Amino acid sequence: MATQRVPALQFPSQPSLQQIPGSFQQALKRGWTIVKEETTTNTRGSKRKGVVLLQLKGASMRLRVPYTATTEEWKFGTPEEVE
Repeated sequence: MATQRVPALQFPSQPSLQQIPGSFQQALKRGWTIVKEETTTNTRGSKRKGVVLLQLKGASMRLRVPYTATTEEWKFGTPEEVE
């Protein structure tokens, strides 16, 4: 009776801490997508603060990116791993 080797199942690899992008823009370029966004505005409506959650397709790890937006600019914080 002959035996055959069956290839092991391959699952999408989880990003390691070394692969976490250093900025929101880098994350988008590497294929991370926005899965959730939460925001609050001040009473005058001139400033928004919020958080964007990013995830790679097929990976369970998520990144949290805080941001502040005004009428002139958007500022994004450094992505952090969310468990």
